Amino acid sequence: AAVVLAAMQEEMAAAKGMQRADHEERLESERGTAEARGGLENARFEVTRLQGLLEAVEEDKVALFAAKASLQAEKDHEASRADAAEDAAAGNAEDADTLRGTVTAMESTIRELREAGDRASSEVVRVQAERKALLEQQELLKRLAQECEPAPDED
Repeated sequence: AAVVLAAMQEEMAAAKGMQRADHEERLESERGTAEARGGLENARFEVTRLQGLLEAVEEDKVALFAAKASLQAEKDHEASRADAAEDAAAGNAEDADTLRGTVTAMESTIRELREAGDRASSEVVRVQAERKALLEQQELLKRLAQECEPAPDED
């Protein structure tokens, strides 16, 4: 009976050990399940957070494309303005060349007019000298004519 009792006690101890092991295994399994549920919740939260980040990235991407398009339009506008400025500068250069030609022609005309004025002044001086000489000759001829006239008869 003592052997049977000892065997029964061993079986009971073994059964208790098995119950304890089952209980620990169940607790471990429940902990694993709880951890898995927590991990699942964390994963769901992380997925939601990542979806929000993805949407923000997409919005930033759209904003960047809009900014890029705006910058390209501004670049095109500035290039157009630069082309217009170059065209205006070329036109101004042509106008400046035309004006230089006009100024050169005017300077030449002024020189010619000065030379003609100098010639005219010389001619005036020459004509005045001739006139003076002619007036002197006329005066001399008048005196000679008066001297050559017969004296009036004195009656």
